[in-house]
Amino acid sequence: STVTFGPQECERERKKLEDAWRHAYMTIEELVETNEATCKDDTCEATVQAELDTALPPLHTERSERIDKVRLAQHELVGVRSEMTTLENSLEKLEAATKT
Repeated sequence: STVTFGPQECERERKKLEDAWRHAYMTIEELVETNEATCKDDTCEATVQAELDTALPPLHTERSERIDKVRLAQHELVGVRSEMTTLENSLEKLEAATKT
């Protein structure tokens, strides 16, 4: 069963197909442009970097302050150990002197 069209019906169908093709082509072009723009958009990445840049300096400062406190505590501990050794030696001498 073959469908045949007259010249006018054939021309109408050709125009419908051309319109449909043109519409599809334009839609694809828009999608390609949108996709290219989306691929090049670095808004999200820039926002995250800005948040990181804002958050990190206080953390670096806090880390430096804590490192300084630990170093100070280590130096104080060395001094306390030295005093402790001196006191232990003095106690041993005192115990030895009082035993005799």
